[in-house]
Amino acid sequence: LACEQVVRALLRAGADTRMRSSTWRSTVRGSDSGQTAAHWAAASGNTEALEVLLEADPYGLMLQDERQLTLSTVAANAGHGWLDNAMQRLRDEPVVCVRIERQLTLQKPIVVATEEEPHE
Repeated sequence: LACEQVVRALLRAGADTRMRSSTWRSTVRGSDSGQTAAHWAAASGNTEALEVLLEADPYGLMLQDERQLTLSTVAANAGHGWLDNAMQRLRDEPVVCVRIERQLTLQKPIVVATEEEPHE
């Protein structure tokens, strides 16, 4: 199977595109930590896998690893600057980010006193 097909199969099975890595190398050297699958695809120059991952989660384009590196920077640092052209197309697409709160806080309404009309 091609890498793209494997990525699609993993996504269909419920893989989380925002899962972050924590590797032996990161523990010892303090690098390559907190990267998503998209970071790894960008670092290896795997355009097909990267496109599939970003189709599933366009916001992934803006995610940073623990060193504050975006996909573009990771790709360029690994000698894959040409990936930036492929990602530029995705950057130009409109993306709507929705923040969903996981904790709902219920509060009682505050009663605000109103001016009373003068009594006769």
